[in-house]
Amino acid sequence: MSIASEKTIAALPSTTRNIGVHLSYDPKSDRIAYASGKSIYLRSVSNPSECTQFIGHTYNTTVAKFSPSGFYVASGDESGNVKVWDSVGEDMIVKGDFPVINGKITDIAWDADSQRIIAVGDGKERYGHCFTYDSGNTIGEISGHSGIINAVSIRQCRPYRAATVADDAALVFLQGPPFKFNSSLRGNHTSFVRDVAFSKDGAYIVSVGADRQIVVYDGKTGEFIKKIDSNPHEGGIFALSWLLEKPDCFVTCSADGSIKLWNVTSGELLKTWSLERKLENQILGVISTKDYIIGLTYSGDLYYFNESSESPVNVIYGHQKSITSISKSPESESGLFTGSYDGRVVSWDLKEYKASLVEGEGHKNLVVGIVPQKDGSVSTTAWDDTLKRIVDGKFIDTSSVSLDNQPVSVSSIDDITVIVTEESLIYFENLKETKKIALNFTATSVDVSKKFITVDFSKRRLLSCW
Repeated sequence: MSIASEKTIAALPSTTRNIGVHLSYDPKSDRIAYASGKSIYLRSVSNPSECTQFIGHTYNTTVAKFSPSGFYVASGDESGNVKVWDSVGEDMIVKGDFPVINGKITDIAWDADSQRIIAVGDGKERYGHCFTYDSGNTIGEISGHSGIINAVSIRQCRPYRAATVADDAALVFLQGPPFKFNSSLRGNHTSFVRDVAFSKDGAYIVSVGADRQIVVYDGKTGEFIKKIDSNPHEGGIFALSWLLEKPDCFVTCSADGSIKLWNVTSGELLKTWSLERKLENQILGVISTKDYIIGLTYSGDLYYFNESSESPVNVIYGHQKSITSISKSPESESGLFTGSYDGRVVSWDLKEYKASLVEGEGHKNLVVGIVPQKDGSVSTTAWDDTLKRIVDGKFIDTSSVSLDNQPVSVSSIDDITVIVTEESLIYFENLKETKKIALNFTATSVDVSKKFITVDFSKRRLLSCW
C-alpha cells in the first residue's frame, strides 16, 4: 500500500485557491503529513528528502492527521472515506477504512487516547461523524452547523471537548465522549471560519477565518473570551497552529503572505514573517514543529521559519502536478531539470537532494520538453506556445520565442533545436528559427541527430535528411 524510500523526490502538498490546508506533525518521528493527489506523504522535517508515500486511496486525498501516539495516521479523501493506517511499519497496513460522509473530507481530529476520531467535511446527509479508530463504531453526533464544516479540534486533556467551525460563520462546542452538541457560538465571525484549535493545555480555543478575525474561547466551557484585533492580517486567515514549547503562543497564516506569532493571554503580536505579496505566496497552511514553523504557500512550497530569523531558513521546492518532462543538466553530472503540468520548471541537485525553482517569467501551461544546448543553457517549450531559455537557473525573457501552434515534442543536438507542433516542424539554430515545414499528419514526437530529423506520426514515420 505504500512506496517507501530513504531518499526521494516527493510531490508537494496539493492546494486549492482560497481553501486552507490542514497539516499535521508528529514530534516523535519529526515528520509532517500532507495530502497530494491520491497519495499521503510523511516527510521528515530535518531531512526533507526522506519521505514515505501512502497510496491506499482511490480518490484525491484532502487531509492527513497523525494520532497523538504517533503510531497511526487517519487520512481522508474527496469521496468521504477515512482510512486509518500504520505510520511506523514499512508496509503501512490499513487498520480501518470507513465511509464517513457522502462528500469531501475537510479535516480530521484524534482524541488524546488515540482511540476516537472526528472527521468533518461537505456531506450531503451530515457534515461530520465521530467514530472509534479500529471498529468504526459511532460515539456521538456532530451537529449544529448549516454549512460545510471546515475544521475540527479535540481537547487533548480531560474533560474531553471538541469544537467545529464552518462556512456558516459559527463555532459549535461539543461535550463528550460520546460527543454531542453543547452550544453554538455565532456573531464573533462575519464570514467563513476556516480553522479552529485547542491549546496544548486545553485552556483556550482559537478560531480564525476569512474575515481576518482571531477569536479566543474558554477551552473547558466554550464561552467567548475576546478577539485579538491588534496588528491584524491584511488578508483572510487560513490556518493556525499552537507552538509545542510555548503553550500560550500560536501562529496564524494569511492570504497576505505572512505568518504571525501571537500570545493568547495578552493578545500581543510577537513576530511577523512575510513573503512577497503575490498569489503564489498566499500561505494556506501552517504547522509548528520542534525547531521550525512551516508555512505552505499556494504554489505548494514549504517555507521554514524560526524565531531568531526574519527570513526563511529553508524552502522546499518541487512539483504539485504531474511531471511531464525531464532532462539532465548540461553543466552538472548530478543536475536535473523537471517540468510539470502547471508550467513549473525545477532544477534538482541529486547529490544533495535539493531543489530550486527556476526563476523569471516561466511557462503558464504544461511543459512539453526540456532540452540542453551546446552553450550550457537549457531550452524549454510548453503548451503556452513558447520556446524559452534557462541560463544560470533563470528564464531569460529576451530569448523567448512565440510559436504559431501548440508544441508537441522537442529535441536538440549541439546548437540545433527542432520542435514539432500540431501543424509544422520548426528548425532552430542557436534558438533562431531558420526553417519551417508544414506537416500533413499529426506528429507525436521528434528526435534529431547530426544527420537526420525523425518525426513520428500516429500512422507513419517521416525521415528527413538535412
